Amino acid sequence: THAGCDDTFVITGDIPAMWLRDATFQVMPYLRFVADDPPLSAAMCGLLKRQAKSILLDPYANAFNFNASGHGHQSDKRIPKMTPAVFEGKYELDSLVAFLKLGNAYWSRARAEDSRRCLQPTAASREGPSGSDDWFLRTVWVVLETLRVQQRGSEEDSMHPVQYAFWRSENDLGNNGTGYPSRRTGM
Repeated sequence: THAGCDDTFVITGDIPAMWLRDATFQVMPYLRFVADDPPLSAAMCGLLKRQAKSILLDPYANAFNFNASGHGHQSDKRIPKMTPAVFEGKYELDSLVAFLKLGNAYWSRARAEDSRRCLQPTAASREGPSGSDDWFLRTVWVVLETLRVQQRGSEEDSMHPVQYAFWRSENDLGNNGTGYPSRRTGM
C-alpha cells in the first residue's frame, strides 16, 4: 500500500521502473494463490490499479517511474510528449495486452468478494476528473481505442493527426517516427 490506497509497483530487474508486460508476467505464477491469501490478493489488486493509472496517463508508454521523477528516456523524441512519470515511451502491443491478461487472471482466480472490491468503482473514482466511475472499464476502453488507432494503415493515418511517433536516434523508425508505410493490420 502506498499513500493509503492499493498501489503495487513491481520492479522486475535492476532498473527502478515498472514495465507493464514484465510486471504482469513476473506475478502470474502467484495468481493461483490469491483466493487463499488476502494480502497477496490486495497486492495484485494494487498492481492492476497501478497499471490502470499508468495506462490512463499514457497508453503509448511501456515503462513507468514510481512517481513523476523524470528518470528514464526523457530525451526521446516522441508524440505524445513524454511526461516525468514515463520511464520509456515506446508503444508495445504486448504492454497493453498484459494489463488485460492480468485483469482477467485476477478476476477469474480471486475470491468473488475480493474481485468485486478491487474492480468495482470506488467513491474516490466517482469523484475523479474523468467523469467515469469505473476505472477498470475506462482503462479497458483506452486500451481498445489505442489498439484501434494503431491498426490503421498509412493511408488512413494520413487522414488523421498523428497519435504516436517515436524515435531515439536517426536509425529508429523512418517517416518522422511513425514507421514505414503499411497496410491496415486488422490485428
